[in-house]
Amino acid sequence: MGRRQSGWSQKKQGDRHKAQSEWPHDAPPLASSTKHLTTLRYPLPFLRKYATLCQNDTSGSTGSSLWLSAQVMACYMQATADTYFASVPKARLASGQPRPKALELGAGVGLNSVLLAAFGWDAFATDIEPSFSQVLNPTIESNRSLFEGEGDTGTVNALPLDWCASDDVISSLVGRGNHGKETVQPIDFILTTDTLYAGDLVHPLLHTIKRLVTPGHTRVLLALERRDPVFVERAFDCARSIFGFSLHAVSQCELRQATEQFGNAQWDWEELEDIEVWQLSIDQQ
Repeated sequence: MGRRQSGWSQKKQGDRHKAQSEWPHDAPPLASSTKHLTTLRYPLPFLRKYATLCQNDTSGSTGSSLWLSAQVMACYMQATADTYFASVPKARLASGQPRPKALELGAGVGLNSVLLAAFGWDAFATDIEPSFSQVLNPTIESNRSLFEGEGDTGTVNALPLDWCASDDVISSLVGRGNHGKETVQPIDFILTTDTLYAGDLVHPLLHTIKRLVTPGHTRVLLALERRDPVFVERAFDCARSIFGFSLHAVSQCELRQATEQFGNAQWDWEELEDIEVWQLSIDQQ
């Protein structure tokens, strides 16, 4: 059981959240209504800043525009920033340790990688062509001001990563030697959104995550839209039985509160109720 917050700590977070809700900004529309736009000015209330997202709905790639699950993930990350996403980098900086290391698989337009860097993480945003060149790299370059020039911000770098042929990139990220020992800083956090949608990609995605994870250390969050419940359950069975993951869902109540606070209180929850966020973990052997 986790420690209960003191009344002062609860009040402090409540005051911060009230101040953020009073920050005058344009509430974002749902991603389903913005795919035709080549540029999105996207508010990040926790930071009181805007991100610029680049899109290309004519590319023929599913990863070239913003999706609902990425929006919900961004809201959840901001809602839990005080307890994890912003607090971990601050604690590392205060103790003289390296910034925490994060990796996004199938980053698409790169919203959450940019958000992580602004929180203070060293983030690696990965995808394949054409999304990599057409939207991910342009988004990162358009948001340099969010995470450069301030001492408590991190970095974000784009890397091409094909889950079906990823040996060299994965080796550079985790640096494991012949005996499985890490020779570089392990990845602290992995996220992926709307990447469980095609049967032929389930095994490559889960295999890639497992290779990148340090058991007992790396936190993994996966967001999805449950378009086909049977397909999702089969993918989860595969994650458990073949790859050894444990899965725990973030409650729908928590996600709804996060979207109301850091997204748009006018969003129609019926459009979002199929969005889920799951934590994947592998116990240390």
